[in-house]
Amino acid sequence: HANAADAQLYLKDCVIKDCKAYTTQPYASQDNKASGTISIQEAYTYFENCTFENCEGSAASVINVQKGESFNKFSNCIFKGNRNASRGLIQLANDGNSVTFLDNCVFYDNTTRTNVWGRIVHGGNPAIICMNNCTIANHHTLASGGNSVCVNNDGSILISNSTIVGDFAYSAIRNTNTNNGAKVAVINSIVINENAGGKAFKKDNMKAPHTTDYVIFSASDSEVYTPASTDISDATVSGIGLSFDSPSLCWVWNGAAMASKATASEVQ
Repeated sequence: HANAADAQLYLKDCVIKDCKAYTTQPYASQDNKASGTISIQEAYTYFENCTFENCEGSAASVINVQKGESFNKFSNCIFKGNRNASRGLIQLANDGNSVTFLDNCVFYDNTTRTNVWGRIVHGGNPAIICMNNCTIANHHTLASGGNSVCVNNDGSILISNSTIVGDFAYSAIRNTNTNNGAKVAVINSIVINENAGGKAFKKDNMKAPHTTDYVIFSASDSEVYTPASTDISDATVSGIGLSFDSPSLCWVWNGAAMASKATASEVQ
């Protein structure tokens, strides 16, 4: 628990495994009370080459960023086999000016028990989430339908050079800020929702002029989206030769299948 205006926590080359982070009830019955294997308040935290494995909790089962200003950086970290009841492996409180930066991180084989909002990240305004060179793969939701979202934040979102592929009933990315403050940018990334009824990106009640801040590169049809007023629908991964190689922690693309989806100049 890092809790003080000037507190600093630095973990390097650590394995954090088999933690059970509960409030009053266990994972099987508690849905929305944030707990956190690591709890952060008004602190500066740095995690380098760390693995978070097989941790379990209600909400924020791995990282709980609570009230107050904080800066949190995760570099070259792996999140695998963790379980949360709802609202994110990482939860960002809506009463603090926190910035959480995930750089070169991998999330795979994690599980959410319910279908309520954020699977990997769940945050509130004005929290900021930045993801660069990250991969999210093979996430499992035990409940079907509902409001399943991979990255759900009311504050600002920046995702660059990343891959998000999974089955999310509502959307892969969602922003709901109604206060004319948040910005959203998804740049040079692959965002694919395998759920036929889900969206790649969903914006709820976003006010102008921020509805033009989205740029999504989608590998499924080789198009660039800059939506002004509509949600992004991209629910197919068929025909593009997509598979996740767990030992190397990366996506493998079939070049021949991709070529059939793009022009010769795009392939070059």
